[in-house]
Amino acid sequence: MRILYKIVPIILVPIIIFAVTYHLTFTYVLSDTILDSTLMEAKTIGKLTAGELENPVYFLDVEEITRIIKNAEKAGGILSIIVLDSEGMIITDGTNENPNIGKIPKDLFTNNAIANDDSIHIIHDHTLQMSFPIVITERIGTLIIDYSLEDYETIIRDSEDIIITITLVVAVIAATVAFRFSNEISEQIKKIQKYSHKIADGEINPQIENLDIDELKNLGKDLKIMEEKLEATKKEIIKSERLSSIGELSSRLAHDLRNPLSVIKNSIYVLEHHMQDVKDDMLQKYFEVLKEETERINHQINEVLGFIKTRELQITSVNSSELLEKCIPEIIPKNIEISNSEKTIKINGDKELLLIVLRNLIQNAIQAIGTKNGKIFIDFSEDEDWSIVKIIDDGPGIPEKIMNDIFEPLYTTKQEGTGLGLVTCKTVVEQHGGVIEVENNPDVGVTFTVKIPKRLDKLE
Repeated sequence: MRILYKIVPIILVPIIIFAVTYHLTFTYVLSDTILDSTLMEAKTIGKLTAGELENPVYFLDVEEITRIIKNAEKAGGILSIIVLDSEGMIITDGTNENPNIGKIPKDLFTNNAIANDDSIHIIHDHTLQMSFPIVITERIGTLIIDYSLEDYETIIRDSEDIIITITLVVAVIAATVAFRFSNEISEQIKKIQKYSHKIADGEINPQIENLDIDELKNLGKDLKIMEEKLEATKKEIIKSERLSSIGELSSRLAHDLRNPLSVIKNSIYVLEHHMQDVKDDMLQKYFEVLKEETERINHQINEVLGFIKTRELQITSVNSSELLEKCIPEIIPKNIEISNSEKTIKINGDKELLLIVLRNLIQNAIQAIGTKNGKIFIDFSEDEDWSIVKIIDDGPGIPEKIMNDIFEPLYTTKQEGTGLGLVTCKTVVEQHGGVIEVENNPDVGVTFTVKIPKRLDKLE
């Protein structure tokens, strides 16, 4: 039997087994990961929507409830939303006609949802059905959401097709390598046979031709590359699962903290108003400390929610002066001076998301300067292709060794930081088709540069 028929199976069979095992394992892990991510995303939308519905349901404001439902449906994937009162009767089904108002659904899932104090969900017919209790001091209603799993199933199918294709390509490559390897060995054997024939013919001191098996080295390199890619994929999946879990927990904590924080802020302003005639410098100092700390906590909550909650861009032509007016923090430390360029430009973007970016960058500059006297300069400019915003501070700068890490999720060097501000900025800017850059100034401080494209087709 020719050596080709022995070596090809010896090399090809283990590679095929490895590829099939990799395919099955990767598909299983990917399926679970994407389903968990889909569940997290759907539950986050449901919990945020249920929280927004608390006051409108309490006051039976059907128009506001319908508005909130319409806004939630923009997130994509939502098939239907129904809001029930505490007795299980339909307040609205989110349609303009709302023909089912006052009816009590008879399906088993809705009955279980009304009877259950916690959120529940089931999957059936390519649909994720979820319920969320609407609670103020007691349960006042129930939110029912039907969420499509079509995108999840499409991703799984496409991923399986890609993995099958990769498996076939790997198998073909392995067969080709095995064939060439076997031919090379055959050539080496022929050289050895030729050498032995010379000896048999009585030739004295015959020289054997050089033998070369570099193909084995190349095959080892290919397998090493495959192993490194698999390891990188595994790390990315673990990282995705970790961020998904952190996102759900952060969303719940941020929502729970926002209401009491609003009460604290309002109480401070009421106390300050009632005691404005009291001339007590120490008391005023404490009021300032309380306002600064509540503003800091509110900023961190906004960072968390901005990182977790995504939505479609609402592109408008925004005047830079409007952004400047609203992006400056309500409370600026007395040791910091904020100034801006006189130039006014138009920016094509989502006004609310651009404000989040600018607020985060300004707050980041304030935190970098700290308690020392410092300045922050906000510069608006433009060229033929870009609308450009620069945030320049005279703080201590960023160490070069961590410059490449500052846009990574959860990375922060500040004790009071969340590690989400800059990565949220990067996400929003890239969602606009733009770029965000950072560099240390030649003398002191840092410059963050945000470029937003003027042409909307760059968003595609």
